[in-house]
Amino acid sequence: MRVWGMAQPVCVLLDATGAARPAAIAGDRSRPLKHIQRARVVLLSAERRSVQDVARRAGVSRAAVWRWQRRYGEAGVEGLLRDKTRPPGTPPHQILRPDQARRRHPRRRQQIP
Repeated sequence: MRVWGMAQPVCVLLDATGAARPAAIAGDRSRPLKHIQRARVVLLSAERRSVQDVARRAGVSRAAVWRWQRRYGEAGVEGLLRDKTRPPGTPPHQILRPDQARRRHPRRRQQIP
């Protein structure tokens, strides 16, 4: 269920040992970009920067900042490295509304020989 409204602020607190792993991920150029961005979100958030500033510096959207702050709070560093699974089926971006389907696949007239 999706609830619309203002995002709740999240405070990310890191001590020296807690910051070591996200810092290592953010500095590792052999990792996927998404892991580096997620680690940077956590590190910048721990510096008490605004969500907008974190988003700009990490190169992600504000919604992504809130998502990764929340995921880090729930699952720690492991949550940043794992993508959540989705149920099988057609991806949401591939589902066509009826009016879109008609435009893309108009009825063809059958030719009679």
